[in-house]
Amino acid sequence: MSKLVVSRRQFLIKAGAGMSGLAIYQSAVAKPVVNLLDSNSPLIIPENFEPCVWFTMQSSGHTNVHIFNTEFGQHIGTALAQMVAEEMCLDWDNLSIDYPEMDSAMFNEMGGVRTGGSMGVLRAFEPLRRSAAIAREFLLEAGADSLGAEISDCYAVDGYVVDTAYDTRVSYGQILSERQIEHRIAPEELLEAKLKNPDDYTIIGQSKVSLDIPEKVNGSARYGIDAYAPNTIYGKASLAPTRLSSTIRSIDDSEAEEIPGYIGTLSIPTRGGGSMGSTDVALVLAKSFPAAMRAEKLIKVDWDVAQENMLNEDDLWLEAERIHNEEQAPVSWLKVGDMQQARESSDDILEAEYRTAMIEHAALEPRSALVQPIDGTFHIYSGHQAGGDLIQFIAKELSLPLDKVVYHPHLIGGSFGDKFYADQIVLAAVASKRMNRPVKVILTREDQFNLGHPKSISLQRMQAAISNETVSSPSQRVKGLRHDVVTAPASPVVRNGKAYANIDAKDFKVVPGDVHSAMVTGSDHWYDIDAVEANFYSHEMMQRVMPTGSVRSVGNYFTVFAVESFIDEIADKIDVDPLTLRLSLLKGRGRNAGPDVPDNIIANLPKSSSYVAAGGGARLANVLRVATGQANYGSPLIIRNKGQGIAVAAAEGRHNPSFSACVAQVSLTRGGNITVEKLTVCADVGMVVNPDGVRAQIEGSLMWGLSSAYLESTTLQNGRLKDTNFDSYKWQRNMQLPELDIHVVGNGGVPSGIGENTMSLVAPAVCNAVFALTGKRLRTLPLSQHLPLTV
Repeated sequence: MSKLVVSRRQFLIKAGAGMSGLAIYQSAVAKPVVNLLDSNSPLIIPENFEPCVWFTMQSSGHTNVHIFNTEFGQHIGTALAQMVAEEMCLDWDNLSIDYPEMDSAMFNEMGGVRTGGSMGVLRAFEPLRRSAAIAREFLLEAGADSLGAEISDCYAVDGYVVDTAYDTRVSYGQILSERQIEHRIAPEELLEAKLKNPDDYTIIGQSKVSLDIPEKVNGSARYGIDAYAPNTIYGKASLAPTRLSSTIRSIDDSEAEEIPGYIGTLSIPTRGGGSMGSTDVALVLAKSFPAAMRAEKLIKVDWDVAQENMLNEDDLWLEAERIHNEEQAPVSWLKVGDMQQARESSDDILEAEYRTAMIEHAALEPRSALVQPIDGTFHIYSGHQAGGDLIQFIAKELSLPLDKVVYHPHLIGGSFGDKFYADQIVLAAVASKRMNRPVKVILTREDQFNLGHPKSISLQRMQAAISNETVSSPSQRVKGLRHDVVTAPASPVVRNGKAYANIDAKDFKVVPGDVHSAMVTGSDHWYDIDAVEANFYSHEMMQRVMPTGSVRSVGNYFTVFAVESFIDEIADKIDVDPLTLRLSLLKGRGRNAGPDVPDNIIANLPKSSSYVAAGGGARLANVLRVATGQANYGSPLIIRNKGQGIAVAAAEGRHNPSFSACVAQVSLTRGGNITVEKLTVCADVGMVVNPDGVRAQIEGSLMWGLSSAYLESTTLQNGRLKDTNFDSYKWQRNMQLPELDIHVVGNGGVPSGIGENTMSLVAPAVCNAVFALTGKRLRTLPLSQHLPLTV
């Protein structure tokens, strides 16, 4: 067998000749070890294999995958580790995960990693697999050299390099104990990665027990509330009469000085993020949190109250109506064809209005933060969904350079979008700088509600242009569909609209205008209709009074409710079954076909994540057929006192859709209450990385959707939220859960978001089922305000 040919990279692999796996040579990055038998001959242990920012390998062969996404119950680390393990051909039992700190150096290398919109797996799919595939090639070269084999005769499997010619093998641990591989993968090298064929996957697509469970069970996992530093003082927030804009004139803490451990009270303006309004907080500091809580009850704060913010719920709805009734030029999000012409050529116009209430994040774990100054650098110990964004934000708030702020991620517990916001971190950071010592701020449940960022109210008006002519397909009777969305501009991200010439067009023209896209996703639905309009009306008053934010599924929760309810209303209007109408409208024409897919997309195509929406409306039709078939939709076997309703959607948006359908089966009690007996769901999530993880996220999403549809709402009262705890803010209880029948479809494409889409299907599916059962159309959420029904 000939000697290994040195490759372009091979010069980076340094072979050693020492005993017991120790390489004897000099290296600037190797670590010296004292040789107790011969101090004149120190041994050098090879540095770990660190090919990229995503993972490292120890000389034992153990691989540690670095997770920059935030963990809050979705087990993101396990899914990302499966990608690395698959392409590197690792032994799954010889792998672990960790959560690196975020500082300026890491930010410069990684950029901002945000965990939201169910984007984590999709965004990591390319860089992790390609980096792992290149690392595998390094190990193959080194392993072939160790075996004295031709690299063409070798392959990697379960942490070994195997020589097929002589049936010999060497483990990754053996390779790394006798060689040092010094190489950082350059971005241009990623395009050279030799990715595995999905048919050969043995780890991706398999259910793996989540790697973060043992620590969560045995109590060693570190949550934000667990953070501690010596000499810490504790902060309790005393909140303003209004959620935003009130300021502190003076603070009288004379009575609080009698509390043992009380230190003082600071006036600090705080906000959840860079684009959000600010309000003052009186932060009571003490040597213990119980002492801070007692002192907070005794301080007297003189507030300059923002009278323009002393509004109530009715004010918000009146303003929403005024905006839509008087606004002459809404911001266009989507145009297909000519809606005006569709109206003029139609025989009938169908209209409906839908409303949804504010919803809180309502995570069981309130937010907390510890900030510790060390030699002029401020270290943050907390849970946050975007560490890169956080250090930039806090550096600006403290007027410091970026390299003076470091974020140490902690587990979050529940979030649902809440821990994107940093009100408590701002308070702790400012107080820490002023006091020059560690400060820990803990929000109580009441603080959490009134320093919250709830989902905006929504007022939506739908209009359909209907034809009465006899046609071969019911889709031909729907000439046009207009969707107007009035909601707060909760998302700082704005985009232009798009205009398509006709139903079959794929190319679009840009429609200039600032659309807060997260608030209107879902209104750009996948139905093939000749003329479509979706318009955004910005409820500025809402955002001025209450800093609304991204609550799970963001805009899809209300836009999908309106679209899917209205499609049923159209079906009733033209006297056709809702299933038949939907299937006739989901043919995947024009923009709704999704992107054209080249051959071998997964095997060798870069930027494969841009094809996540491939198949478009046809995929929605497929999952709809599966869900309705599994639910026996329309079957005479469904007894007379039960109703069924359907809904479909491809959320979180066209950049990351999972294609899902839901059938809700409901019954009516004698007292007029609605019981959801069963939810049947089929979800096409592209490539399934961890089937058990997918099912778990869908289950949680459905329960959240049911809770939001039935119970969850909060109201504005005199400029702040009326609800302050779970005695008045109602949510789903375990004793009321329906049967869940979940079917997951993997179409072999790239993985798409999972945790949010099916949530948005529950409300319209249930409301459509209620109509099928009772003939009553419910257009306002939550449904509890309509119950009991009178039939």
